[in-house]
Amino acid sequence: MKRRALIAGLAVAGAALWALTSWAAIGNGLTRVAQVVGVGALFGAVLLSIPTRVRVVIVAVLGVLALMPVREVDEARVRSRSIDEARALLGTRYVWGGENGNGIDCSGLVRTSFRRALVREAVTGANPGLLRRAVELWFFDASALALKDGYRSFAVQVGPVQSLNVADVSALRPGDFMVTANGLH
Repeated sequence: MKRRALIAGLAVAGAALWALTSWAAIGNGLTRVAQVVGVGALFGAVLLSIPTRVRVVIVAVLGVLALMPVREVDEARVRSRSIDEARALLGTRYVWGGENGNGIDCSGLVRTSFRRALVREAVTGANPGLLRRAVELWFFDASALALKDGYRSFAVQVGPVQSLNVADVSALRPGDFMVTANGLH
């Protein structure tokens, strides 16, 4: 009976923590940690509720998937999907620091659309390495300034320009983004 109560408590607490922190438009390090803890508690409850043999198999399979390297990626398809994901967010209200359908800002749009494109490509292309990259991009959130400065190699600087208004955009490809020198936009 105590085991069932523990499992139920973990499941309820995990689901509640994840739901409460996922609802807000603005994410930060604390909400990300809370979401990871919430999902972990929910996953733990599921694992505790199944037979040990099945639990071992699930953990082994997840371990193998977690360690698989990223396979070659069709960059054009990921870029196209990223644009599709950005278009899907059209009409979302502007919220400074926002990064989801409840509210989004300019850098949140770039990160969210690219992250969603990576998840779609990981699932449809059976490439778990891309899923890890999407989780990394989500967990280690970055401002436009940090992206401009090469934070965690999430973006590559092509070259400095004096003004976005006079920048030569002929070299840009669908899915590229530009950041001002001061990193504010």
